[in-house]
Amino acid sequence: MKNIILSCFVFWFIFLLSCSGGGDGSYSNYPRFDSDDNTIVQFVFPASKNPSLAGDVSGDISENSISLMVPYNTDVNALIAEFVTNAGTVEVNGSAQQSGVTANDFSTPATYNVTAENGESRSYTVTVTKAPSTEKSMVSFSLSGTEGSIDDDNGTILVELPPKTSITSLIASFSTTGILVSVNGEEQESGTTAHDFSNPVVYTVKAEDSSTKNYTVTSSVLPATWKEITFFAFYKDLNPSLPGDATGSISDDSIDVILPYGSSPDNLKATFETNGESVTVDGAEQTSNETANDFTGPLTCRVTAEDGSTKDYTVTVTVAKNDAKAITSFSLKGENGEINEEAGAITVDLPVNAVVTGLTASFIATGVSVDISGTAQESGVTANDFTSPV
Repeated sequence: MKNIILSCFVFWFIFLLSCSGGGDGSYSNYPRFDSDDNTIVQFVFPASKNPSLAGDVSGDISENSISLMVPYNTDVNALIAEFVTNAGTVEVNGSAQQSGVTANDFSTPATYNVTAENGESRSYTVTVTKAPSTEKSMVSFSLSGTEGSIDDDNGTILVELPPKTSITSLIASFSTTGILVSVNGEEQESGTTAHDFSNPVVYTVKAEDSSTKNYTVTSSVLPATWKEITFFAFYKDLNPSLPGDATGSISDDSIDVILPYGSSPDNLKATFETNGESVTVDGAEQTSNETANDFTGPLTCRVTAEDGSTKDYTVTVTVAKNDAKAITSFSLKGENGEINEEAGAITVDLPVNAVVTGLTASFIATGVSVDISGTAQESGVTANDFTSPV
């Protein structure tokens, strides 16, 4: 048995020697190529030489064409290729190529010229294409000019709209990394298509590779903080006791109204305008043109905004003083004067020989006082010198 094993071993050893050419040293352990061989047998973009690649990308060699597909986000302007060839030289645009070292721009097809040892050349067209993009993110989104808050992880967009915004027909403006945006299968165009956002609306973004991502858009209208009284007045047709209309003067948190002389500030109906939600006086709801109040003293009107905040206005109503200031009757020594109201003149005709140096006038006036050069006058009592006009 041992002899049989030994014989087999010797036979195997002789076989190996004959295959390796070890007898006369005329053979090599390495293959030798023909001098006219100008073939590229392998073409690869190794990740170790190209940081933009996550893994090696091997080329598909077919006759004189080499095709490679790289990820969509690969920078193809300076890729380093590793290639295996038996040719003497390899050039691109006349520049010698070194496998695993030389970088080339593959944004357009590159021609590799391969020259054999005998001078025969062959050209390979290397075409690099990018895989379809998987990008499908919503980059920006706004409704009627109001920017939304995008949560890309959860696929949600929240838009907080200004107070009192109607949300039944809003136009969305958006930008995306995808190639198409749709709602319920209908393609959307930024800044054009309107939707009812009373309920959430789902926007679907499609990538180049046909994958999709949904974004649920929810809109909310912020409560108004407005709580101003912008107009306040008392109108005669709503308040028969007034001789005329009276409009209030609004300043900060004060409203001042001056009623015509002879008015009564009791039981008046105010006409007012406000951007708040409600107006109350001592907790009682106020309705413009309808609710009556006693304004004989300052009154506090409270305006409540939509967000619940309030602002108080102090309404002060005063009655104008009598502006009557006419002399309606005037006489000297029993002679009635002729009153010219427009000219502010009174003419009294006395006898030629009448003494006018100490005359006492009798008069009736609608004002509260009468004076001459600052001296108070009393009808039928105060004497004056009427030698010259007084």
